[in-house]
Amino acid sequence: MGLLDRSGFRLELAAVLARPRRAGTQIAVFTLRLRRVRRIRAALGDAAADALLTEAAHRLAAFIGGASLARLDGTRFCFYRQVSGEDEACEFARGVFAAFQRPLDAHGVDVVIGVNVGIGLAPLGMDGAEEVMSQSGCALDRAAALSEYSVNLYTPSLRESAARRLALEAALRRALEHDLSLHLQYQPKVGLTAWNLYGVEALCRWTCPNFGVVPASEFISIAEESELIELLGWWVLEQVCQQLLRWRAEGFVLPCVAINLSGRQLSDAELPRKILQCTSRHGLAPALFEFEITESTIVADVSVAAATLARIRALGFRVTLDDFGAEHSNLHYLRKLPIDSLKIDKQFVEDLADGGADEALCRAMLLLGDMLELPLIVEGVETEWQCATLIRLGFQWGQGFHFSAALPAAELADRWLARH
Repeated sequence: MGLLDRSGFRLELAAVLARPRRAGTQIAVFTLRLRRVRRIRAALGDAAADALLTEAAHRLAAFIGGASLARLDGTRFCFYRQVSGEDEACEFARGVFAAFQRPLDAHGVDVVIGVNVGIGLAPLGMDGAEEVMSQSGCALDRAAALSEYSVNLYTPSLRESAARRLALEAALRRALEHDLSLHLQYQPKVGLTAWNLYGVEALCRWTCPNFGVVPASEFISIAEESELIELLGWWVLEQVCQQLLRWRAEGFVLPCVAINLSGRQLSDAELPRKILQCTSRHGLAPALFEFEITESTIVADVSVAAATLARIRALGFRVTLDDFGAEHSNLHYLRKLPIDSLKIDKQFVEDLADGGADEALCRAMLLLGDMLELPLIVEGVETEWQCATLIRLGFQWGQGFHFSAALPAAELADRWLARH
């Protein structure tokens, strides 16, 4: 299968845009990015990743039919087609997602990858191939910040958004390098009835000198698109270790502190050793730490993730599967993953109605936890009614604004540690 390079694709697109077209049609340029490839390469090697990319290119070419397909770089592809407008273009892009729902073969290992799509539209009379390709790429950057499977259509405001993200990435890098403006807050996980402390989750916050308070969802997304997520992960672990020592010196009973692990960290074969090295340097027992992973971080290769997590648990650290039920939920993961507890995604309690479907799903989750002998922590408990309903159903542990928002370390000590 012959793939065009960027230059060849641009020349062909320019020729297409120069041809007469009937009124009411546009040329849509689709730029795709395949996600998780770097993690697969790190976990399975170059040959496996290259085999996966080859199969992905064949699958994409089959989906788009006879249209020309270009490979822009290692994980980005581009093609064009004539459409009637935005709706048709977006609908076609969503068809790409369906084409990649089936696992790909990476030298004998079945893996699932994420796909993002950006779309630029060239209306009648527009003949700038480079411009519409740039628009498609800009839309792709925004799509990549949204979710594993997302499509985004270019609008002029995306240029401003892209410039902001670029500036934030540079500012975040400076903050990590110089230990500036980032700080941690801690949100309690508690018993639903007695409000006894189960542990706390460390959550990163950032007040940027140039941009003010930056939402965690925004800067974590930026970090995940670059190598900064690894730097951020190690910064968080170091800060938690230092805070645990301060709490110990102040005479508080130390809680188990949960720290989120990224997919990129999980792909590092040396992760268990590095974690133990950090905690041991501070003289802290593994039992004081809990590492939370989400389903999206392990779906690319469950076996590799399971092996890494098993080594982490063997060292005495706890592991929790976070946001269970949010997207890829599958009993297949639960059978394979060495975990100590499950955190139920907040979507299951947001719309609890007496006897309704959400309550039935919560009951099913409870039965699942009993069968697997895993404690369940329910996220997003925000009202007294939700808490009472969860108690009635049989849940024991929860986390959310009903109990407490995330707090600075000193405030957490005053409100929670001093009374437990």
